[in-house]
Amino acid sequence: MAIPINVRHQIWEAPPESAPLYDGIYTVTLTPPTSVTFVPSFDRQPGETIVLPENFDAIATPREARLIAVATSAYVVTPDDARAGTEESATWIDWSDTVPHSTPRVFYIGTDEFDSLATELDDLSEHFAGVHDTVPLASIAQTRLAALLRARVLPALDAHG
Repeated sequence: MAIPINVRHQIWEAPPESAPLYDGIYTVTLTPPTSVTFVPSFDRQPGETIVLPENFDAIATPREARLIAVATSAYVVTPDDARAGTEESATWIDWSDTVPHSTPRVFYIGTDEFDSLATELDDLSEHFAGVHDTVPLASIAQTRLAALLRARVLPALDAHG
């Protein structure tokens, strides 16, 4: 089965005044519509509950942008050398409200691997002018991104729906 893929740098999706805060955050959309967001380190300590900003439109730091990206994504890839090779449900997010929210699945990889992927994602994102532009995953089969998606993310999609 051919899997269409799109890569978007999130600075393109944010309002101009907060776009720089989203630098380094990429969303990879697989079809059927499933997105995997690649988020640079947001420095969560073991056991720490993350409290999200009350107003997503008034964020002031890259960490807040990263936390929002994690919280609002179904699947996330992020660097954490201590947790590399593991995955978890992000039950540590505190939305500070009573509305039910979905819980993201977080895949941890090493910092060096993430840095290599970030460079690759930046290059790939330049090939997608529109949010609906896609290429088959097979056409980027030799990339680190394709290897990670096939080895870790796609099996988790099957397992966790």
